[in-house]
Amino acid sequence: MSEDEKKNQIALSLIEGVGDKIGKKLLAYFGSAKAILIESEEDIIKGLNWDVKEKVIQQQMFVKLSPIEQKIIDLLTEKELHIDLIVESLHWGFSKVANELLQAEFKGLIISLPGKIYKKNI
Repeated sequence: MSEDEKKNQIALSLIEGVGDKIGKKLLAYFGSAKAILIESEEDIIKGLNWDVKEKVIQQQMFVKLSPIEQKIIDLLTEKELHIDLIVESLHWGFSKVANELLQAEFKGLIISLPGKIYKKNI
């Protein structure tokens, strides 16, 4: 029996030992993926689907950007930013910024991270 199988067996034994009603509910939650076993920060990242793998895009030597795209890239050059900070910095409406970010993401210029955070990809 592997180490992981032993841990799972111990965890299930503990859950079953809690009591019939509670034990069955806990087993149902684990079985339906409404609950996850957390042993490290990596488990949290995986459980919340935050393990975003960056796509490798072959970059062109000279990317031609529109003036709007250039403003967004200039803003994201230094660090990752939340969409609200981008709206505030550019003094544009939220819908315009959201549209431009989506278009830039489609072109592979930026990457969208969890929590409405964006970072430069070029």
